[in-house]
Amino acid sequence: MSQPTTKLEVFLSAYGKRGEKIIELLSKLTPFIKDATSPSGYELIKEDATRMAELLNKLCYTDEYLKEQEQIELKYLGKRMVDRYTKIKYFNEQSATIENHRIENDT
Repeated sequence: MSQPTTKLEVFLSAYGKRGEKIIELLSKLTPFIKDATSPSGYELIKEDATRMAELLNKLCYTDEYLKEQEQIELKYLGKRMVDRYTKIKYFNEQSATIENHRIENDT
């Protein structure tokens, strides 16, 4: 068996199947991360957060009740925000794993 020569080969030889899974998942998440961190992606996330805050304020700080549609919207926005956060957090953690491995092997 030949020695790994590229940084990717070195990473994969060190992490094996887990490394393959990390690379596979990062490649799937990369388009999402690029979209989420673009100016238009940022605006969409900001709009979701603003709308969620409006609904939560109505729910918590007024005497009004949320209409059924607003309840559904709030639930949906909450799930979508958690999903986005989870994807971004996972992407950052796994990218850090790769970067830390690269730094360890460069020193």
